[in-house]
Amino acid sequence: MAITIHSQPNCVNCDVTKALLDKKGVEYNLIDMVDEPEIGAAIKAEGWMQAPVVKVDLPGLKTEWDGINFEKLRQAVAAAQS
Repeated sequence: MAITIHSQPNCVNCDVTKALLDKKGVEYNLIDMVDEPEIGAAIKAEGWMQAPVVKVDLPGLKTEWDGINFEKLRQAVAAAQS
């Protein structure tokens, strides 16, 4: 799996991102930044400002973003399904 979602509780954008990938049948790793505070601190140190932080490393697509980004989600789904 090469899509990782760094999430937190009560995050609407996190829920939307997961729901879209679930609907398309795309697998992903889910990391709760509250349950794993050292990862949350590392994400913050990288300069990310909002959840979720999504990191994609698939053949033909390597990208990262924070918050909701429908265009990049579409690209990730297409790369995962190809």
